[in-house]
Amino acid sequence: MKPFGDRLADAVKYKKSVAVIGIDPNLEKLPPTLRELADSGPQGQSQALTLFGLGIIEAVQELVPAVKPNIAFFEQFGINGLIAYNAICRYAHTRGLIVIGDVKRGDIGSTA
Repeated sequence: MKPFGDRLADAVKYKKSVAVIGIDPNLEKLPPTLRELADSGPQGQSQALTLFGLGIIEAVQELVPAVKPNIAFFEQFGINGLIAYNAICRYAHTRGLIVIGDVKRGDIGSTA
């Protein structure tokens, strides 16, 4: 497998874009149908987070070389959040996108 930097450079050239889309879901800001699903409990939260992330990927996959899911937004939901994070990362790979794990801490209030 090519080194990460080479794969990213190839994807940038292919898509003719340097844009990277962050996936930082906030349950309170999800569309109403996903908020209702999230309100059904922990598994509903996981499903809502997953569907939100997959929807973003569907919308941008032809336009950008990479997505950057922020794990802090998923970890707050425990194992169900991590299941959603994993599903989103795996799906992004199946759509040919580079996944950049946003795993920093304390840079802004929502990840502190």
